[in-house]
Amino acid sequence: MRNNLSELPVLLSCLWSGAMAGSVVFLLALPKLLWRRKNRGRRLPFGTRLIFALLDILICAAAGVIFSAALISANGGELRLYAVAGFFIALAFVLRLLKTAAGLAD
Repeated sequence: MRNNLSELPVLLSCLWSGAMAGSVVFLLALPKLLWRRKNRGRRLPFGTRLIFALLDILICAAAGVIFSAALISANGGELRLYAVAGFFIALAFVLRLLKTAAGLAD
């Protein structure tokens, strides 16, 4: 039986991987954020919509790969609520921090 203190490295690993995923998501979403800031209110051409859809799929895949790699390396792939929460809290925090620092916050 594991105690609570043995779960701390799993949480820290998920927080770290969430921060990495947040920075990767920001870098992949940067062209979309810049285009929308420059062309606010204009309709997207079809080619641009297709590229942005592919970028969204790539963003989700990258975050999923980072999350699953963190879970596998931290605790053998066991899905725990605190690990998921730590990952997404760190991802949202870093993403908001980077958007604010770049002046692209909503």
